[in-house]
This record gives sequence, C-alpha cells and structure tokens, in this order.
Amino acid sequence: MTYPLYGSTEVTTPDGSGKTTTAAAEMLRLVLSTPNGTSLIGAATLAQLEQTAQKTFMEMLPSEYIAYHSKQKNYIDLINGHRILFRPLDDPGKARSLNLCYFWVEESSEVNYEYFVQLQTRLRNHATKHHRGILSSNPDVGWIRNEFLLKSGKIHNSEI
Repeated sequence: MTYPLYGSTEVTTPDGSGKTTTAAAEMLRLVLSTPNGTSLIGAATLAQLEQTAQKTFMEMLPSEYIAYHSKQKNYIDLINGHRILFRPLDDPGKARSLNLCYFWVEESSEVNYEYFVQLQTRLRNHATKHHRGILSSNPDVGWIRNEFLLKSGKIHNSEI
C-alpha cells in the first residue's frame, strides 16, 4: 500500500496491520509540532530498531526537515530543534538521564516492562505539556496483555 504523507512524500508499506506505519506517522506528527524537544524511538534490539521503526520513520520524514544526522550516536536533529534518539531498549538504566517529550517502543512486548516504566518517568521535557508514549505491539503478548489488555474496562474488536 502507498500512503501520501506531507505533500508529495509517499510511504509504501507491506500489507500488514499497519502498527509500525501508524506509530511512525504519529511520532512524526508529534515531533514536527514540538520545537526544541527530545524524543526516543526504540526497540528490543538494534537490528530490530534499524529494520523497522527507524527505517519506517526515516522513510516518512522529509529530508529537508533534518538539520543534522549523527549516524555514530544514532540521533537526528530536526530544523525545529527537536532531537530524536534511536536506541535499543536492552538496559533500563540507560534511560535514567533522559528528559523526553515522547517515546515510541516498537514491538513493545519484546522489551522488559521495567524499561517501559523507566521511559514513563522520563516524560518530563518542558517543550510540551502533553507528553506521550506510543507502544506498537500485539496486544495479547506478555506484559502488554497483563498491564493493558487484562486491566481494560472495555475491549473493542475492530476488524478492518
């Protein structure tokens, strides 16, 4: 499927449920509308991050919005001053000094719940009052199932 995004940019995705594409589009909307913030995009491993979330996000982001790209330290600075960190989420301690506006965890059921909790406490950057955490995952797996699905007051089945 091909989706138009931000004018003439198009994103082509395989026929799947669209979790990664949807999360990437939402993260892009958030960072482009928040000058001088910091956000994190992560996955359980660096390989998974590079092949899914980071790849999809970078395909959607128009290159003219990138002010600086550090491939060595794995972050980009946007022309609005927002910095996006790309990180493997293998050690919750690595998130302790971050001040984030937003985060996105790709395939979050594969990341330790402790890392998710640590990221929640890092949502304190003053560039926004409306902090967000985005989780893309299958809902019936691991801590996602236990912490969200089974604690929900209502579950809706939406078939496309």
